Amino acid sequence: MALAHCLQWSSPATSSRMPIPLEQMSWTAAAVICSRASSTPTAMSHLVLILDTMLKYGITTALDMGTFPYSTLAACKMSGKTDVRGTGAAGTVDGTALSMAPGFSPESFIDSPEAARKFVDARVAEGADYIKLFLDPLGPDLESLIAAVEAAHQKGKLVISHATSQPLWTTAEEAGVDIPCHTPLDKPIDAAFIDQYRDTLSHVVPTLIMMQSIVNNTGAPAQAYTAAAEGSVTNLHKAGVTILAGSDANTAPFVPANPPFGDSLHDELELLVRAGLSPADALRGATSLAASSFGFHDRGLIKMGYRADLVLLGADPTTNIQNSRSIKKVWAAGVQSNLS
Repeated sequence: MALAHCLQWSSPATSSRMPIPLEQMSWTAAAVICSRASSTPTAMSHLVLILDTMLKYGITTALDMGTFPYSTLAACKMSGKTDVRGTGAAGTVDGTALSMAPGFSPESFIDSPEAARKFVDARVAEGADYIKLFLDPLGPDLESLIAAVEAAHQKGKLVISHATSQPLWTTAEEAGVDIPCHTPLDKPIDAAFIDQYRDTLSHVVPTLIMMQSIVNNTGAPAQAYTAAAEGSVTNLHKAGVTILAGSDANTAPFVPANPPFGDSLHDELELLVRAGLSPADALRGATSLAASSFGFHDRGLIKMGYRADLVLLGADPTTNIQNSRSIKKVWAAGVQSNLS
């Protein structure tokens, strides 16, 4: 999610409030907001509740990674609420877990280069802010993925991948994906992998809280998280790859874990610090770097002409990342939120 914060904390020595000399911020999380159309009162109330929850946790821009139909996101455009940007349905092939989601349209199956180009055209036509590709051992094949990436780039859209194993990461890099989402659970992204794809591997959204939750929920060996997922982030960060904060928060019944909206973003920051990032690095990955990496150049910093997205904290998160939770006030596009 992308948000901007005016961060301050109470100084024990002076009992005064002192500004943190840190860039303004933006949380980034991949979030399935709702997998239903937004035309019913039930669906609308569900969306409003999610938006209010995210704002309560200081999230003023949410980067959605798979809500379908895209018209659902249009219903989220509400003054004073979290600003939601998204991809619409992700491209996949028949037989994957995503393809079996209730209401998922076969129009998003990219089982050939021609189908991939049509998929991208359809997402762009409905207003998607970027393109998401769901990589699975079943597919899509490399040729179709390359066609999708090329079509998206021709339309000026970034391409985000869902890839949870090292072979799928390899496929994503070979296809030219801009930002891989998730980290592997089989083996870590190591120095050799990073060196091989150094020209293209520049930004990653690891979603460590999602990967940890999957391991916990499925009974997978602990090293699937500590060695593979967390280890990948440690290696990527040491190599200078930009690490962005994302939680993959969702309420979907067809995924293996459901990190909660809002709170899980702060969990993610803590896990990134545990993986080797400094608190300031983790915060930038949730703010200024998140905004710039996704091409949103009107937010993520406190700067003249930028959105007035501000979060007031009661303690310094650069000394203890858990202080990111000490939220006192939130403004979204200049509108102060009611946090009660």
